[in-house]
Amino acid sequence: MWNQLFALLVLLTILGPAECLQANLNALMKGTLEQISIQGITSPQQRPGQRPGVRPEVRPGIRPGNRVDINSIGNIAISGISKIDVTPKAPSRKVIETALKTATVKVRKDDRMEQSLRKFDTPDIQTEGFGPHLLTSLEAIEISENAQVVIETAKNAVEKLKIDKSQRRKVLEQIPDSVLNKIKKQTRCPFGAVQCDPTNKYRTADGSCNNVANPLWGKSHTPFERFIPSFYEDGLDDPRATDVFGDPLPLARDISVKVHTVSDSTTQMDDLSHFSMEFGQFVSHDIQMNALSKGRYLSNLNCCASPQRRNCFPIPLPTNDPFYSTFNRTCMNFVRALATTNLECEL
Repeated sequence: MWNQLFALLVLLTILGPAECLQANLNALMKGTLEQISIQGITSPQQRPGQRPGVRPEVRPGIRPGNRVDINSIGNIAISGISKIDVTPKAPSRKVIETALKTATVKVRKDDRMEQSLRKFDTPDIQTEGFGPHLLTSLEAIEISENAQVVIETAKNAVEKLKIDKSQRRKVLEQIPDSVLNKIKKQTRCPFGAVQCDPTNKYRTADGSCNNVANPLWGKSHTPFERFIPSFYEDGLDDPRATDVFGDPLPLARDISVKVHTVSDSTTQMDDLSHFSMEFGQFVSHDIQMNALSKGRYLSNLNCCASPQRRNCFPIPLPTNDPFYSTFNRTCMNFVRALATTNLECEL
């Protein structure tokens, strides 16, 4: 007990009473300090299958939601400590303006590159990964072009600050409205105010004003609403490539093969009905009706032939794939959906 109190005093000396006050009682009762915040400490991660009593591997980075354990002899075993929420200052107006100019030049350069890469594209709907239900409208492409400038502006701005990717989103949220309004004006934010007539007898075809209090809810050519926050590899736009330990994610095809393994066994699920499948179809088809990225003149992207393109994310196929290996296929075409900002056109 005295050893635990001594360890608490050490933490109080380092962190101050404000950080530890909430956890003191819990530490005395359970021998743990939950959700203590401290900056600059790496978090050991317990690997699956690791033998008890073996000190876990220490990896750079900090994992939220873990705790500090105090053992019986008063030593502190750090099993993951979340950062103190100290967000760096937002980039200055000058940095944002420079980032916006650089982003505009880059997007125009990318457009010229698309022209040179058109030879890899196909103008028909027979391209792998495309179909009649995945046609992209000109309006969606125009919205995405403006959004791409905003994305590149955000990337340029945070790169100047040289901050950790986990802090990038918080930094951008601190940008003053006066600066954001200038960006909205230059990138022509497409999600402006909508005037609704509450006396209209019928709903609109594009979904606007179907909710008079929130006219853009459910409208076509607006961004999907997220149930959970996004998780990008760079904190802004790049698809996720590593797990929480920093290791590469498994191949998407490997997961698909393992999940859909052929089996003769049947599993009775009394709590599900055929309606469960139908509801899943309803949800998935709604999400699939998004706008896919396109090449020059609405041509379809062949990402296996040109994986370096901006909106390409091809799926590698293992050489021992149970199906595609018979056709000597090593790549599956996968094209990202068109980018868009949120309804406020914020960074």
